[in-house]
Amino acid sequence: MRGTFNIFQTTMLDWNRIYPYNAVHVVRVPRPLDSGRLSAVVDRVMEGSGLNCLVVDPQRRHYEYREGRQHYDIRVPEVCESLPESLEREIEGQLNQPFEEGEHMAPVRYFSIPDADGFYLGLAYSHFVAGADSIVQLVRGVVEEYLRPGERTPCLFRDRYPPGYGRCIALRPGTLAGWLATLPSGVRSLRRSFRPYYRDPEDQVNGLKLFRLGESSLQTLLHVSKTWGVTVNDLFMAVMLKVLSPYAAGRHQARRRRSISVASVANIRKDLGIPPEGVFGLFLGFLRVTYQVPPTEAMRETALEVHRQTAEMKARSLYLRAALELAFSRFVRDHLKPSVQRKFYAKYFPLWGGLTNVNLNSLWAGAGEAVPADYIRSVSTGPVCPVVFSVTTVGRKINGTVSYRRSAFTADDIVDMIAEFSARIEKLGVDA
Repeated sequence: MRGTFNIFQTTMLDWNRIYPYNAVHVVRVPRPLDSGRLSAVVDRVMEGSGLNCLVVDPQRRHYEYREGRQHYDIRVPEVCESLPESLEREIEGQLNQPFEEGEHMAPVRYFSIPDADGFYLGLAYSHFVAGADSIVQLVRGVVEEYLRPGERTPCLFRDRYPPGYGRCIALRPGTLAGWLATLPSGVRSLRRSFRPYYRDPEDQVNGLKLFRLGESSLQTLLHVSKTWGVTVNDLFMAVMLKVLSPYAAGRHQARRRRSISVASVANIRKDLGIPPEGVFGLFLGFLRVTYQVPPTEAMRETALEVHRQTAEMKARSLYLRAALELAFSRFVRDHLKPSVQRKFYAKYFPLWGGLTNVNLNSLWAGAGEAVPADYIRSVSTGPVCPVVFSVTTVGRKINGTVSYRRSAFTADDIVDMIAEFSARIEKLGVDA
């Protein structure tokens, strides 16, 4: 049996040819590291779930997982002076390291970092194979098998060839006319968006910084979202707009491009009729917000404007229209010179930032398991935007990473962004 890539996967494969488009998940395991046993567990879980021996045919947009055994060496990197530094350096390295493509491709690789009475288990993957929700299931399966080994080889996914986005259009034909009707307005919003500046558009190396928001920040976000009538995701996007605004100050002198655009990933399993467990794949749409972000505007007004735009997109299922936008942009890009293709997204799809937001409490504990003490995620920026905030709610805290194009921002810029991001979230409670 074989599957057909959806437009998001096809686009990510294209991005992979420019520079690695990877993602990383890291979980803390509360048991001492036994490298031999961990490697055996990983081999067993990967084989039992049928995720070995991936064969990709990018021309026909086909893929197939073939039966076969595969051994996964668990990388144990050199430990730095501090655990956060070790995690930061390893995750950054994994984001920038390409996966070797061949007849039988291993689309994931593992690493581990010892920590006192436990260790951090990391999984890096080429993003076109799956979304964060599928990878959480895989990581959870490895951890459970390591802590409580079973008698049978675990099979985590009964389906690795889910239906594509075409099924969604077939099931909801009434929304297609709305998508097509609003496509011109989507293009106009991008034409109003100020373009990020890259010192070297050819340089797509990613840097990475970690951060953490404590219980008080999480409680503030939950309280303010309820008080203002917006979502927590809306608040994250609004804070991102405020944080990124000073770096796009040139827009105030521009004639036409006076706004900033940011996007947030949306999980569309429900729209595709795909259950939350047992199906491996990538099921994404996105919410894009374009706004001028007046410098003196209060945080509440910015959040309400973000909510106004995202609520309209949700009501009209415009987050699904992202597939049409990507298909159109891919068609245009394929007809340009190679030298122009590398600059295509920065010029014609100018996003300043991306957000990927996962509540691990619902994904992990949904299977009746206790949520891990720590979990970190990160994703490459890709050619579309210069910075991505990956936020993960774990227990009573929020773990975050900021991946960024080094040709757009410096490490000091990101440190300042994180400080501003954290401070503005803390201040939300005062403004509510």
